Amino acid sequence: MSTNSGIALRQGDTYTTIYCHWDGYPSGVGQDLLDDFNSYDAALKLILEGDHSTPYESYAGRGEDWESNRPNQRMHARREQDYLYVFKNGVWKIPVNDQVIDIEYIDDEGYCSLKDYFEFRY
Repeated sequence: MSTNSGIALRQGDTYTTIYCHWDGYPSGVGQDLLDDFNSYDAALKLILEGDHSTPYESYAGRGEDWESNRPNQRMHARREQDYLYVFKNGVWKIPVNDQVIDIEYIDDEGYCSLKDYFEFRY
């Protein structure tokens, strides 16, 4: 059984999103994003590769059809998988509407930084 996640990059008023199949929980994909994709350029490169099996293996990179795995443009980042990670304003964020997080860590759109999430939750 997999734990899916969505990964999104905020670009102006839109979000570019991809799907990631394995280990989508914060200590899996979330930690990978903080460790190895924690800049705009790294996040953009990850997103532009399309859907992934893990943050380190894109479906297109292993020969799967690009059209069914390319990034999506949306007006809002939606949580369609188990977890959603959004890179905006230079920081990876996670929605906290169903989590118990101190209100001071939550921005006006219902996100907290992934770093603050780890410090508060773990």
